[in-house]
Amino acid sequence: MKQRKTACLMHEASNRCSRHARIQLEDESQTFEKRCAVQIAIVAFDNFTDIDLVLHWDLLNRVHFIGGLQDWSVRILGTENSHRSVLGLPIPTSGLIDQVLEADGVILCSGRGTRPLIEDKSYLARLKLDPSRQLIGAQCSGSLFLGALGFLQGMPVTAYPPIVKELESFG
Repeated sequence: MKQRKTACLMHEASNRCSRHARIQLEDESQTFEKRCAVQIAIVAFDNFTDIDLVLHWDLLNRVHFIGGLQDWSVRILGTENSHRSVLGLPIPTSGLIDQVLEADGVILCSGRGTRPLIEDKSYLARLKLDPSRQLIGAQCSGSLFLGALGFLQGMPVTAYPPIVKELESFG
C-alpha cells in the first residue's frame, strides 16, 4: 500500500510545521500520526508585564501537563539567566533569544522594557524570527518588536491604544 503525507494535525490550517506529518494510506482506510516535539518560545526581558508571561506560560503548559500531549514544550527565552518583571517578579529563563528560531511558535511579551529594546540593533539582530514557518504572536507593546523587525508592513494590526502611534511609525 502506498502512503501519502498530509499536513500536521496541529498545524493543518497554517501548514507551517515541517516537523509533523500525518501519514495516511492511499485508500484512506487508516491514518497514522508521526509527531515530533512542538516547541513554543515565550520571549522575556527586564520590565516585562507579568501577566503577559505568566498567563501564556500557564495556558500553554496545560497542553502538556493537563492535556497529556507529551511532545510539547514551552520555554522562556531571554538575554540573561533570569529577567525581572515590571512588578519585581524574577523569572528564570531556559535559553537565550538566539534559540528563538528553533521554536514552532513564539510569543513576545510586552512591558516597559520593549521601548529600549526596539532601539537596540544588537538585540533585534539576535531576535531571529521566520514568519514563513513560525506562528508568531505578540501582546500589547510586544508588537513593537514585530514593527521594528519589519513584519507589520502593510498588515492590519489591533493594538492597545497607548501604543498605536508607536506602531504607526513602523508603517
